[in-house]
Amino acid sequence: MFAASVHQPSIEVNADKFPIPELLRESADKALAALREDEALAPRLEQSGLLAPLTRVLACSPFAARSFTRRPEILDHLLSGDRLGRPLEAGELARLAGEALGEFRQEPSFMRELRWFRHREMCRILWRDLNGLGSLEESLEELSELAETCILAALEFARANVAERHGLPFTAEDEPSEMAVIGMGKLGGGELNFSSDIDLIFVYSEDGRTDGSVPIDALRFHTLVCQQLIRALNQRTVDSFVYRVDTRLRPFGNSGPLVIKTSSLESYLARSARDWERYAWVKARVINPCGMSEALYGEIMRPFVYRRYLDYSVFESLRDMKGKIEREALRKDKANDIKLGRGGIREIEFITQSMQLVRGGANPDLRGRSLRGMLARLGDRGFLGPGTSGELDRSYCFLRRLENRLQGMDDRQTQELPDDDEGRIRLALAMGHSDWGSLAEKTDSHRETVARHFSTIVFRPDDLPEAESGPPEDLAAVWTGDAENADEVLKAYGFPDPQVALDSMQTVHQASDYARLDQTGRKRLDMLIPRLIEAAAREPEPGPTLARTLKVIAAIARRSAYLALLYENGPARDRLVHVCGLGETLAKQLCSVPALVDELLDARITQQVMDLEQLEEELDFRLVRTANESEELRLAAISEFKQAAAFRVGVLDLAGGLPLMRVSDLLTGIAELVIDRSLEHVWEELAEQHGSPGYTVDGERKPAGFAVIAYGKLAGLEMGYGSDLDLVFVYDAQGEDQVTDGLTSIANSDFFFRVARRVISVLTTRSITGRMYEVDTRLRPSGRSGMLVSSLQALDKYQRESAWTWEHQALLRSRAIAGAAHVREAFEELRVSVLRESVRHDDLRDQVIEMRRRMLGEAPVVGKGRFDIKHARGGLQDIEFIVQYLALNHAHEHPDLVAWPDNVRQLEALARHEVLAREDADILTRCYLEYREILHHRALAERPPHTPAGEVAERAETVSGLWRRYLGE
Repeated sequence: MFAASVHQPSIEVNADKFPIPELLRESADKALAALREDEALAPRLEQSGLLAPLTRVLACSPFAARSFTRRPEILDHLLSGDRLGRPLEAGELARLAGEALGEFRQEPSFMRELRWFRHREMCRILWRDLNGLGSLEESLEELSELAETCILAALEFARANVAERHGLPFTAEDEPSEMAVIGMGKLGGGELNFSSDIDLIFVYSEDGRTDGSVPIDALRFHTLVCQQLIRALNQRTVDSFVYRVDTRLRPFGNSGPLVIKTSSLESYLARSARDWERYAWVKARVINPCGMSEALYGEIMRPFVYRRYLDYSVFESLRDMKGKIEREALRKDKANDIKLGRGGIREIEFITQSMQLVRGGANPDLRGRSLRGMLARLGDRGFLGPGTSGELDRSYCFLRRLENRLQGMDDRQTQELPDDDEGRIRLALAMGHSDWGSLAEKTDSHRETVARHFSTIVFRPDDLPEAESGPPEDLAAVWTGDAENADEVLKAYGFPDPQVALDSMQTVHQASDYARLDQTGRKRLDMLIPRLIEAAAREPEPGPTLARTLKVIAAIARRSAYLALLYENGPARDRLVHVCGLGETLAKQLCSVPALVDELLDARITQQVMDLEQLEEELDFRLVRTANESEELRLAAISEFKQAAAFRVGVLDLAGGLPLMRVSDLLTGIAELVIDRSLEHVWEELAEQHGSPGYTVDGERKPAGFAVIAYGKLAGLEMGYGSDLDLVFVYDAQGEDQVTDGLTSIANSDFFFRVARRVISVLTTRSITGRMYEVDTRLRPSGRSGMLVSSLQALDKYQRESAWTWEHQALLRSRAIAGAAHVREAFEELRVSVLRESVRHDDLRDQVIEMRRRMLGEAPVVGKGRFDIKHARGGLQDIEFIVQYLALNHAHEHPDLVAWPDNVRQLEALARHEVLAREDADILTRCYLEYREILHHRALAERPPHTPAGEVAERAETVSGLWRRYLGE
C-alpha cells in the first residue's frame, strides 16, 4: 500500500535488557492480576515467553492496560493466530473489520464496536512496537492502514444509512455521482502516528438526484454521508473516539461547503488557493476506491502542487513559512515539544516538502508522499549536502518513534515530553533507556542536528549578517556603571540630556526580572544594551527612544531567546529601536505582548503595503499550523494574529505610511477576520457536541443559518486601535423541527444562543496576548432586557413596530459581517426595507434633535477653552446626526441613501440626489475626515479627545450652521 522502507529502523528495543522500574511495577502487576481473573484468558497467560513482553506493554502504556482489563477478549484475540508475532497480511485488516462490524446496523452499536476494533488493533501495533518486533516504517504504515480501514467502514455504514431513506445519487445522464475521500498530511503519506488527527477533504463528481422514496440532490446526499462518517469517527462516547477528524484544509476552510464538486475544486485551486495550500496538498491521496482518483490526481492535484519548471515563485512564501516556524520554536512553551519546538519533526518535514515543491515540477521522482523516501532521493540527487539526508533520516526515525511511544502511553495527542518522574521513567523504558537522563541527552542531540540543518539549508527570511564581535566598549562601560565620564560619552553619541538615558538604564538595573536573570541572561543583556544605546542615538529623540526601548527590554528580559535574537540580528534590533522611537503606544504594546517582538524579524514592517487578502492568508496559515493543537492554542493563534496585525498597522501608521482611511479599513478588516474565524471555531465546537441546526420544510431538512451584525464604527469601516465592537446576533427561524441533528440534540435557538455567548467570550477573554476586543450587545432589540440572539422574523417585527428613532439611526450604521450567506443577505434586505418603509416621518426631526440634546447632556465635561471633538456642538456627532436625519427622511424616495453604512458614502449619496447641496456635502465630508484625523492622532499619542477651541473654531461654526439649516434648530 505504501512506499517500501528505505532505511533500517534506527532504534531497536531489547525487551529483556532493562527490568521494569519499581515506580511502574505496581500498576503493571495490578493489571496483570486483573487479567488472570478472566477464566478464558488465564490459561493463555501461562504461555512460555509471554509474561515479559506483556508486563512491558502494561508498564509502558496505561492505555493498553485499560483496554485489556476492560475487554480481556481483546488480548485473547491478539494472542490467537500469532497476530502479535507477525506483520499484517494483505487484506487482513479489512477482513477483520468486516468480521467485527458487519452485523451492527444501528449507529450506537456500530460506533461502540468501531471504537473497540480501533483500540484492539492499536494495542497490537503498540505491542509489536514496544517489544521491538517491527520497524518504525511498519508501525507507521499499519497505523495509517488502520485509520483507512476505520474511515472506509464508517463511510460504508453512513452511505448505507443515508441511501436507505433517500436512495443513491445519479446524474442526469444516469451515471453514479461518486465521492472521493482525500487524506491529507500524515494520513495521505501513510505515516500516521499513534494519536494523530486525520485531515480529510471530500469531493464529489457531478450534480444529480437520488433515486429513493425521499429524493434529495447529490450534494445533500454526500453531505449527509460525510456528516455521519465524521460523527462515527469523531464523536466522543463512553468508549472514547476513533479519530479526531479535521476538515479545515478544504477549500475556503470552515466557511466552505463540507463536500465540493470536482469542477469547483479545480477552480479554487487554480484561482483562489494560497501557496501554503500547495504545501498542504503535497501528501494528498484518495483513500477510498472510486473512479475519480486518477483524474483528481493527474488533472487537478498534481498540476496545482508541482509547477513544470524550477519553481521560483514559491520561494518568498517558503521563506515566510520558515520564518514563522522559527519564531514559534522560540516560544517558551515549545521548549519540550518534539514536533513544534526547535529541532523538531516539523523542521524535517518542512525541509523535505519545501524542496519537493520547488524541485518536484522538473523532477517527477520527487513527487512522492513518503518523507523518508523523499529525503533519500533529495540526497541522491544532490539537492541536500553530503551526509545531510542520512543525518536527518536518523533524527526523524528517532523523533517519530519517540512521538509514537509518547502518545501510545495514554492514547493522547501530545508531542510534549513529560515533566513528571513517572512519565519520564515510563517513556525511558519504552525507548529502551535505563534512565531519563540518557534519553534526554540523545533527544537533545538529534534536535540539535535537525536545528543545525534547518538553519543552514532552508530559505531564510532575510540575509542576516553575522553577529557583531562585541558591543562598543565605551557604551558597555556606561551600561555597567564603570564609566567615569558617562555624561560625556552619551553626549558624544548624540544624547542631549544624558541623565534621561542614565535614569532609563538604572530602571532596568533595579527591575526584579533583571535581578532574577542567570549568568547567561545577564551576559546577553550586557552585550545587547550598548547596541541599543548606539541605535537610539541615531533616532530623532534619542533619550525618550532609549527609555521606551529599555522598558521593552525589561519586559522581555526573562526570555533569553529574544535577547539573543536581538543581539545577533542587527536589523531586527534597529527596527525595535525605531519602532520605540515612533511613540509610547507601540512600545507599550511590545511591553504588554512581548511576542510582538517576533514581528520585528520582518524587514518589511515599516514599509510594506498591507492588504486584507494577505492578512487573511496569514490568519489561515496560523490556524492550519495549530489545527491539531488544543482549543486554547487555536484560540491563542487568533488572538496573536489580531495583536500582531494591529501592531503592524500601527507601525506603518506612525511611520507615515498609511492615510487614516486605509488605517480604518485595515483595522476593520482585521476585526471582521477575527470575528469570522472565531465564529467558525465556536460553531464547529458546538456542532460536534450537539449536531448542526436545521429545520424541515415540505419534508426536506435544510440547514439553519446564523449571522453576526456589526453596528457603529465596525459597520462604518471606521475602527480605531481601541474601538469596541457593537454586535448583534441573528438567525433564520422557519419550518418545523427546529433542532440540531446530533445525538445530544437541542433547540436551534439554544444552539445559537450558545454560539453568540461563546463568540463574545472568545473576543473578550484576556489571554497571554491580552484581550482582543470589548464587545457591546446593547443595540439588540430591547437592549439589555432583550434576547442575546434574535430571529430575523423577530428583528423585522421589532424594527417595524417597536423600534425607537435612535434605533433606526443605529440600523442605518449596521452591516452583516460574518455567518451564513443567506442570513447575511436576508438581514441586508430587512435593513433596507425597514429604513425605507418603517421610519416615522411625522416626528423624525424632533426625535433626532431630542436624542442629540440627550447625548450633549451626557457628554463628559472638558476644561474651559477646550473643544470636545466628538460630543460638542459643531463636532463629529452633529455631522453624523445631520447625515442620519437626511438619509432616514428621504430613504423612501431614494433607496440607495441607505445602501451604505458609512458616513462618507452616505454624504455622497445625499449630494447625488440633491437632498444635500453638493457644496454642503463636501464641507461636511471634509470636516468629518479632519475631525477623525485629529481624534486618531490624539488617541495614538494617548491624549484626550479634546483640543484648544481656537484650533477648530471655524470648522465647528460651519458644522453648527449646517445643523441649523437642515434641522431648523
